[in-house]
Amino acid sequence: MAVTIYDIAKKANVSYATASRVLNGNNYGRRSDSLKRAKEILRIAAIEGYQPNTSAQALVGKNTQNICLLISDQIQSGWSNAYFSQVLSGVEKVCYDSNYGLVLNRYHDDDFEAFFARRKLGGRGFDGIVIAGFVTTQMSEKLRQYKIPFISINKHFDNPDNIPAYYSSGSEVDIALYAYKKGHRRIGFVTENIYPDIQYITEKVRAQNINDCNIVPLPVQGHSDFQSGPEIMKLFLELPEDKRPTLIAGNYQTCAAIIKEMKKHGMKCPDDLSIISRCDCEVCQMSDPKITVITPDNEQIGSIATRKIIEHLEHKDDLVYETCDICNIIIERESVNFLNK
Repeated sequence: MAVTIYDIAKKANVSYATASRVLNGNNYGRRSDSLKRAKEILRIAAIEGYQPNTSAQALVGKNTQNICLLISDQIQSGWSNAYFSQVLSGVEKVCYDSNYGLVLNRYHDDDFEAFFARRKLGGRGFDGIVIAGFVTTQMSEKLRQYKIPFISINKHFDNPDNIPAYYSSGSEVDIALYAYKKGHRRIGFVTENIYPDIQYITEKVRAQNINDCNIVPLPVQGHSDFQSGPEIMKLFLELPEDKRPTLIAGNYQTCAAIIKEMKKHGMKCPDDLSIISRCDCEVCQMSDPKITVITPDNEQIGSIATRKIIEHLEHKDDLVYETCDICNIIIERESVNFLNK
């Protein structure tokens, strides 16, 4: 069984209040006998392996010195998903450098209330949350009800719920401009729900005085993952030949799935269709051909978002909705063909 403050107090022959005061770092007096007693309490605590109960501390308003990183349990591959793994690396590094612990948690998209009930977050084991995903109205209301500071790393468009976030606009605009320079005039994006924002990409491309570039949405009905190749290729082949994109961009799962599906139709990448991934990982490096990547620095975004939540906790800095100014990373490999204009 875990060693308690009562156990430490008994072994040190002091009251519970005295042991609690010392173990929680409160002022226990300056007299030599008080200091001697405090050192003895700390010595016994170390020998006995005493660990503070962070959830109990949270209940009485004390800091736990922990940060929670939260993702949906519907994420393909979970924490091993390359995007979330990169975010996790950034969050973990800042927590370590700032002397904070890191708690990993997942929730169900349609039942955030159940997440609170299971985790008993009223007596939580963390001080603030970095949410690696979209924050719904239900989620924001529940977090604010429990007065849990949080920050998202996701774009929330018009942001009617005033969600604090540090987010990247994504790499899609840079992908479109890169593809255009390579001679591509019809550029396809695999879309899931409202992501990516096709209108936003089109407007940004037009702002560069590029009027002969068409952004083609390829909307999947389910998740854009390793299983979505047939659905994406069906959408591609249903388009008239003069409307089909010559380059398609998506997450690394869909890119690998498209290349695999192309071979079933006697097509080659990049000869017949070029591919760009929005996130790098081993899949992109080991694919045949190796996949070109244009991606935000997801690790750095995770790092900065975590610093912001810690600065809020320690210095009461405001948590706001802001886009990051980090440049996208371009990794040129073999999956993009140069087309003559």
